[in-house]
Amino acid sequence: MKTEEAARIHSTIEEFKDNLEIYGGSFGIDSYINYFFEETVTFFDYFNEEDIFFIDEPIRIEEKGKAVSFEWRESMGSRLEKGYILSKQADTIWDYKTVLAKLAGKDTVLLSLLETRTGDIEAKRFDVLSRNVNPYNNSFETLIKDLTKYKKRATG
Repeated sequence: MKTEEAARIHSTIEEFKDNLEIYGGSFGIDSYINYFFEETVTFFDYFNEEDIFFIDEPIRIEEKGKAVSFEWRESMGSRLEKGYILSKQADTIWDYKTVLAKLAGKDTVLLSLLETRTGDIEAKRFDVLSRNVNPYNNSFETLIKDLTKYKKRATG
């Protein structure tokens, strides 16, 4: 008995049908993909079993993933309740935990400058010592100076 919401979703679908006829399916169809295809491909489907994933700053990725998942869930729930979207439109992206589950079976290298914990992503820990490199910024003289210094250190 939500007549306003029903009218809104009816209007949205009519607008979608008009755009589909006018633009031939190239405008705004992405959010309706679950209504046109039973199975879709994902980012992970483009890789082979032996491919390696590199994740830079996994703690920050975890925080961002959880925040985006929460915001998406809240937004889609509200839109669905108010008649702005259809039910399958809320399922067009994966939540953070689903992405982690897909990543769990892949070889993954985590790169982190300071943080020592890996968060939700399982990984073995290896510490690599490194140092900063001077930004040469087209300064050939500075490069020559550094190479000479490194060569002297290496030869004793």
